[in-house]
Amino acid sequence: MQKAFKYRIETSVVDKLEQTLEICRELYNAALQERREAYQLRGKTISYVMQANQLPAIKYSPAKLFHRLLVVQTFL
Repeated sequence: MQKAFKYRIETSVVDKLEQTLEICRELYNAALQERREAYQLRGKTISYVMQANQLPAIKYSPAKLFHRLLVVQTFL
């Protein structure tokens, strides 16, 4: 005999998950764009470590994510 279970996920949980995934997507795309632009404009590569070191400064303020990435780009 096989059993099946059905779980109902509350909409608030789904909304929080979607918001988290959206922030992760924006962060990944911004980091990828930063790497591409640094290579195209200056011929320099940005390592994962360099970008990972930026995360503590931006993880509490997603609204400032793009601004901080642009500031870092100007110093490369």
